[in-house]
Amino acid sequence: MVEFGLPDRCLRGVTERRSPRQGRAQYAARVRIALVSQAQPAEALEILRDLGCRPVEHSPTDDPVEIAHDGDAVLVECGADVDPMRTLLFRLRRAGAASVMLAVRSEQVLRVDPGWPFDDLTLQPYVPPELYLRLRILEWRRRDAPNDLHVDVGSMRVDLGARAVDLAGERVPLSPQEFALLAYLTRFRGRAVSREVLLRDVWGLRSIETRTVDVHIRKLRQKLGEAVNIDTVRGVGYRLEAMNKERPR
Repeated sequence: MVEFGLPDRCLRGVTERRSPRQGRAQYAARVRIALVSQAQPAEALEILRDLGCRPVEHSPTDDPVEIAHDGDAVLVECGADVDPMRTLLFRLRRAGAASVMLAVRSEQVLRVDPGWPFDDLTLQPYVPPELYLRLRILEWRRRDAPNDLHVDVGSMRVDLGARAVDLAGERVPLSPQEFALLAYLTRFRGRAVSREVLLRDVWGLRSIETRTVDVHIRKLRQKLGEAVNIDTVRGVGYRLEAMNKERPR
């Protein structure tokens, strides 16, 4: 255990195949993990239970809202194909998932973009003490930073947890898809996002022969007024900015 740089007493009950009953019960009383895997996650389930967590198994095809709210944190395991899980990460964040950990194998690390919406990254196969500490850190972050689900852009507040938008203190009624689009643009505010990327990450579509994005952008502009600019970047797509320049007409 010395190689982890932690005293043995910090890892007692974590590195054993079975943790002490009392320790498991105390931790399990607080931490429920939604585990999403492309394969049968037998190893992950066993390790999480040994660490005192309450894992709940989900498929990547399950409703992201159900996954996001079925645990204190979400652990997403990448199988052979990283791309489907990348899309799932964005859907989980739009669904209000507060703490998301991505698990990949060492050969997949270079395929992971730091711009993806996950809060921590861990390697497979798991090292139980490391996984335990990372899960606890996610728990501490969630407890100590309850406003992480609020994003302020000018006078607009986007509440990712409640899936609601307030403008100068007034609630703005948005459809689920309008909210998902606004939340995505808000996350990448200041950057130009192409229509193709928006269709892929917000709608889960591959085709770009559609006016869906443009129609929803027009509706957002009408509802948000002049408080927030959703600029048209010619030949690319759209960019969300706080109120500091004229909106393209």
